[in-house]
Amino acid sequence: MKIIGGSFGASGKARFAGKYLEVLGEKQKDYQGSDVESVTVRQEKERQFGIFGALIGTLLFGYIGSLFLGVIGWVAGLLFAITGSFYHKRRYFADLEFKDGLKLTLEPNDHEAKKLVKFAET
Repeated sequence: MKIIGGSFGASGKARFAGKYLEVLGEKQKDYQGSDVESVTVRQEKERQFGIFGALIGTLLFGYIGSLFLGVIGWVAGLLFAITGSFYHKRRYFADLEFKDGLKLTLEPNDHEAKKLVKFAET
């Protein structure tokens, strides 16, 4: 998991090692589940544009559109491909607060986010 903020700096990583959470940032420390005061996991969606999808879509839909509508078909295919090339990427963020007063913000994947919540419950 990537460290993106908190008491351990804005870079580094954290990983599970057995029953411990190893934090490897500017400061290094190992935590057990009982050392966690609170965990908050949130999911955010980022809108992104897929350039390859737009190019392929433009060629495909533009060609099909040109068969029926000529130049207007190419333009319609281009607009359709561009609007269809936006997609959402899910990102997770986890805020941990430890009993020693230190805080940590991580960017885990879906599996790691679930594991962090279970880790804090132990």
